[in-house]
Amino acid sequence: MLGATEVIQELLKNKICYQILTMKRPFEIITGHLVSDDEDTKRHMYILLTSLTSFFEQHEKLEKRINIDNFEDEDLMNSHSGSGLFNKSKNSRNSKKLNQEIYKDMQDSDLFKYANVVINEITAYDIEAKHVAIKEGRDSMLGSYFMSIIEFLEKSSSTFTGFPHDINQTLIDIDLYDYIFDIVEFYDRSDFLMQKVFKITHNIIKDRNDEVAESLKVLFDQTRLIDFLIKNSPKVVETIEDPVSPKANTSKNEEKSPEQATKAKEGEDLKASEEKPKIVTMPSCQNQSALQAHVKILSELVQDYVRKDKS
Repeated sequence: MLGATEVIQELLKNKICYQILTMKRPFEIITGHLVSDDEDTKRHMYILLTSLTSFFEQHEKLEKRINIDNFEDEDLMNSHSGSGLFNKSKNSRNSKKLNQEIYKDMQDSDLFKYANVVINEITAYDIEAKHVAIKEGRDSMLGSYFMSIIEFLEKSSSTFTGFPHDINQTLIDIDLYDYIFDIVEFYDRSDFLMQKVFKITHNIIKDRNDEVAESLKVLFDQTRLIDFLIKNSPKVVETIEDPVSPKANTSKNEEKSPEQATKAKEGEDLKASEEKPKIVTMPSCQNQSALQAHVKILSELVQDYVRKDKS
C-alpha cells in the first residue's frame, strides 16, 4: 500500500497535478503547515517541496533544453557544409540566447520564488534553532525532519542555479555556513548528512552566477570553511623505513663489550636518523572516516577553484 509521499510522487508525474500544486493557494497551505509545531507535518511539507523541485526539471526546464539540443544537432550538420562556420557561429549565439531565456524562466517561476521565500523566512530559522539546541545540549538526535530540510536545500541548490540571486546565493546570504559545519561535526557519523551538505557546497563553488563568485570570498574568509577542512582532513602518516634487521645488529653487538655495544648502537641510530628520509603517505580510503573522505574531496575542489581564480 502506498503512503502519502508515494502517492504524491505518482501524482506529480502528471504535469497538470504539478501545475496545480505550484499555484498560490497550495503554497499558502504548505506555508501554514511549515510553521506549525508538529515536526512530522513539517517534514512532509519539505518532502513535498523537494518532490516539486525534482519535477520542475521535467515539467518546465527540460522541455526548453530540447531546443538547445536541436541547435547543437544543426551545428553538427552545418559543419559539413560550405557555410558551416557562419552557421555554427550563428547557432552558437542562438544557443546562448536560449540559455539566457531558460535562466530567466527559472528566475521568474513561481516555484523558485516560493522556495526562495521558504529558505529565507522559515528554513534559515530552523537551521539556526537546530544549531542553538545542539550547543545548549538540548538536542542529540539528527532526526528525519532536519534531514528533510537538508535534502530540500540540496535539491534546490542543484536545480535553481546559474542566474543572479539564485538559491546558492540565498544560502550564502542566510549565513548557512555560520551553523552547518558545527552541525556536521556533531553528527559526524551521518554519511547522508555529509553527502548533502558537501553537495550544496560543491554546487555553490561550481555555480556560474557571477554574484556567487563574489560571495565565495566571504565564504572563504569569514566562515569556518577553511578551518573546518584543515581540522577534519585526513592526517598524513610519517614513517622511517629501516632496512637493517634487529637480528643483525644484535649479533654484531654481542661480539663487543657492553659499553662498546651501547656506543655503537647510539652511533647507528644517529646515522640512521640523519640518512633515512621520512616517508610521508596519505591514509588509504579504508582508513579514513566518512567525514575525512568527504573533506578530502571538498579540499581538492577548493584548491582547484583558488588556482583558477588566481590564474
